Amino acid sequence: MSRDSVVQPRSRNLTPRVSFPRAGAGLFVLPALVYVGLVFVWPVARLLLRSVSEPDEPLENFRRILGRALYTDALIRTFEYSALATVGTLLLGYPLAYRMRVARPAVRLVLVVLVVVPFFVALLVRTFGWMVILGRTGPITQLWEALTGNEIRLLYTPLAVQIGMVAILLPFMVLPLYSVMAGIDLRVVRAARVLGASPTAAFVTVFLPLTVSGIMAGVVLVFMLGIGFFITPELLGSNRGQVFATLMVNARTNFAGSPGFTEAMAVILLGVTLVTLAISSRVVPLSRVWGGPLALPAQPLASVSAVDGQASAPRVAAGGWRRGQQLVVRAMAEHLLWPGVRLLGRLPGRVAAIPGWVLAVLALVVLDTPILVAIVISFGEDVFLSFPPDRLTLAWYGEFVETDYWIDALLTSLWIGFLTAIVTTILGVLTAIGLVRAEYPGKNAIISLLMSPLIIPQVITGIAIYYVFFPIGLVGTVHGIVLAHTLTALPIVTVIMAANLRTVDSRLEKAARVLGASAFRAFWHVTLPLLRSGIAVAAFFGFLGSFDELVFSLFLVGVEIRTLPIRLWEDLHFKLSPMLAVVSVVEIVVVVAVLLVAAALTRARQPGRGAA
Repeated sequence: MSRDSVVQPRSRNLTPRVSFPRAGAGLFVLPALVYVGLVFVWPVARLLLRSVSEPDEPLENFRRILGRALYTDALIRTFEYSALATVGTLLLGYPLAYRMRVARPAVRLVLVVLVVVPFFVALLVRTFGWMVILGRTGPITQLWEALTGNEIRLLYTPLAVQIGMVAILLPFMVLPLYSVMAGIDLRVVRAARVLGASPTAAFVTVFLPLTVSGIMAGVVLVFMLGIGFFITPELLGSNRGQVFATLMVNARTNFAGSPGFTEAMAVILLGVTLVTLAISSRVVPLSRVWGGPLALPAQPLASVSAVDGQASAPRVAAGGWRRGQQLVVRAMAEHLLWPGVRLLGRLPGRVAAIPGWVLAVLALVVLDTPILVAIVISFGEDVFLSFPPDRLTLAWYGEFVETDYWIDALLTSLWIGFLTAIVTTILGVLTAIGLVRAEYPGKNAIISLLMSPLIIPQVITGIAIYYVFFPIGLVGTVHGIVLAHTLTALPIVTVIMAANLRTVDSRLEKAARVLGASAFRAFWHVTLPLLRSGIAVAAFFGFLGSFDELVFSLFLVGVEIRTLPIRLWEDLHFKLSPMLAVVSVVEIVVVVAVLLVAAALTRARQPGRGAA
């Protein structure tokens, strides 16, 4: 046998082959697509069919809803609350995000923690904090009465709803803004200052235009979430000021014998949501709303001219309504913006920065005060939740530990969260591989489908899932709740895993393949060990997504199963007591512990920290 006949086969083996994830990476998305199709798409489709299930008059339910002032007023009120909450979060969130960007690293870390921790603390806990703050024995009422001698009612008013919605939705504005601001080179602002621009002019003409994409993403996200809000309005508002989602939840019980009535309400809210989303997508691409490593490249919404340093409008095709919109924006800038900039430019830099500082501090107060109030109240002896408490005690914690009512609910939430973390992580890892390691037609549509459960109001999805799960016996079971909780946790886990997978060099797998490893062995022994800490972090966030989930649980827990958020929700409607504050603290402790573990794993994965 000649030497060439031996060498030749080996030379062919030395040709680099496509690594395991790229060979059929698109197939790894299939499990998530099947799951989303069965638990999200099919239930929503069934909801549409049930809404016209009235045999004689298929559209009768729609006429009944849209013909009554109770429902039309609630729909208008929903838009009003959502719009005001969007404006409020932008006014508070932009200065806070800006201070996070320009602060020193140590200060920035503190600010990020103060924003991120409330983001993961349960909505119900933060709403409970506002119920105490705005209540008759809360600090605001007591201070007002001490100063004026007059009583004031804040709780169960539209103002209380607005305050609560702004506080709950504020992180959804701050985080997209900060994500965009973090990518801006501050030297361009310094260059404008060097060229003679005042601090205000440099900010308005250079920095602000570069953050337009973050502003639009935050506005769309907050407004869309506000449309489906009902927990905070239900607890802080009055019966006369209900939003549409609250009426829809109540209708499921009150109109149980009317076929298709609740479903018709859900379809109306879904239609409003989709129309709003379609209009918003004309202004900001949905990929910017999703953000993160899944977002595909897109043209910036605003740019800074290298010639005159002024903000230029988005470049769109001439003609049509967009051109008119562009002309309106330019006219407003010419007659309102620039005169204001010139006026503020005459002020000293520190004086001009005072409003921004005040709004940033107010944003932190709105974000974190309810959590601190809940913690303090849990140690109070007074059953009427006066703040600050006159005496401190641990008796409520002792009662919590000795009460099966709460301990069983805590253990149930932990168990469901653990199962959800496992299911979500498996699906999230496979989905991230399919999205990061392959290119194929329709990828953007797949991303939008996987992320849509975060945008479609959960109350709609919850009702839709209920009507699919009930006939097959999944309502009132742990398996049914886990399947539902996975729906909102999966997008977050997928984004986390995609970010981690992008940091792994695929050439390492190729090198293992060249050395003779199979596709599976190369991925299992090379890539997977590098993803271990990322997988653990994703699992923790999957757990958090389930542990604090309330909306789906309201429809699926049945009679026997009770999670901790469900117990807290039921007792909040009965009476306020320090025991509810104790439950809130327990949830906060679990969330903070999970976040600390996730942060430790993230630091361990960084280079130079001993991670693989």
